[in-house]
Amino acid sequence: MRTTEQETRTTTRRAPAAPGRPPGRAPRGRVPGTVTAPARAGETVTPDASVRPRPRGGSVRQALRRPPRAPFVLLVVGLMSGGLVTLLLLNTVLAQDSFKVSDLRSSTDQLREQAADLEGRLRVWDQPNAVDESARRYGLREDPSSPEFVNPHPSAATAASAGEPQEEGTDR
Repeated sequence: MRTTEQETRTTTRRAPAAPGRPPGRAPRGRVPGTVTAPARAGETVTPDASVRPRPRGGSVRQALRRPPRAPFVLLVVGLMSGGLVTLLLLNTVLAQDSFKVSDLRSSTDQLREQAADLEGRLRVWDQPNAVDESARRYGLREDPSSPEFVNPHPSAATAASAGEPQEEGTDR
């Protein structure tokens, strides 16, 4: 008896839902929703070279397999570590700047005190008694004569004295 390719292969059909098992779930190692039927009596099943047995689990498990977690965990840990180091460096820089600011404030306060002291000395030296006392130390004496004024435009003074008297507040 000659067997055809159709007769040598096993046929598949939908499996009825087993009690206690949700529909559509097959036992391990089988393709979901199919059952392998045995060969008919009197027929011999010869393996076909083109049909290869599937590895256990099949491609369905490979399609539903989760991606590995280790790279994601390493990425998250790396990002968190980088953020922590960045915050630490930022905190250190801010602390250094804080010390610089406090040093600059103290030097500014010292300079303000020095400026106030010098202004006080200048006010004392500007007093008429202090000027008179310093002049006497250098051997200068008071001049009792009346002051003489210097005229910057001598030609205008001669013209004004030669002509008519001018009133105050008028142009010459």
